[in-house]
Amino acid sequence: MTRIILGLALVTATILGGALVTGAVSSSADRGGCPNAASANGALHADEHSAHGAEKSSARGCNTPATPTPSSGGTGASTPSPTPSPTPLPPPPDTPSPTPSPTPSPTPEPTPSPTPAPTAVPGADVRLTDLAVMSPTTAQQGVAFAVTGLASVRNFGPVTPIDVDLTFSLLLPPGCTIPNPANLNITIPGTSLPTGTNVGISRTWNVTCATAGDQTFNISGTLAISAGQPAIDPDTSNNTGAGSDVTTVLAPATPTPAPTP
Repeated sequence: MTRIILGLALVTATILGGALVTGAVSSSADRGGCPNAASANGALHADEHSAHGAEKSSARGCNTPATPTPSSGGTGASTPSPTPSPTPLPPPPDTPSPTPSPTPSPTPEPTPSPTPAPTAVPGADVRLTDLAVMSPTTAQQGVAFAVTGLASVRNFGPVTPIDVDLTFSLLLPPGCTIPNPANLNITIPGTSLPTGTNVGISRTWNVTCATAGDQTFNISGTLAISAGQPAIDPDTSNNTGAGSDVTTVLAPATPTPAPTP
């Protein structure tokens, strides 16, 4: 009997302990009266009375969370600080506009000094006015004979006197020769020519013909002012001339045999 009474006392104590635990858990819930996770855990160990009380609290709308009202004393949600406006950068210093370089005044080109006109060289118009060839009418075959060229030259000024050179050229026919063939062209230098006077210049060659018959001899002449003279010839188209002559070359006569007595 005593054991039964002790058992009942333990049961009663257990029930009372559970009720105290349930009340403590309920008091530690959210201040709005809604059970938190700890309340739910405590309900698992509470009796049916405690579970019934939790259902009533849920029926009163505890599922809606309370919106915290910010207080002026700084308790609760903090008010966000305003974002500071960016500090404006100082304006860039004024860049001075480039000063254009002054345009240099054009340097005047120096006026070239006029080129003095060349001093005209005085002239002396010399001319070969005539050229004659003189050879004998007949000549013996194999015997030398003279062939001469005679030129007539004149200075028409204005420079006077003036020295001139005259070149003769002899053209020989076939079969005729001279001792030195280099002398077929020969120059007579330094003949002084005054103005207004014809001056004769001549050249003679010794010619030998081996061929009988008529032989023609041609001679040409070219006149020029000698080097180093103080004048030039303004017209050289009248400085040449030519002439010719014919010589009959005879074969030696055949001696007539003496008559037989």
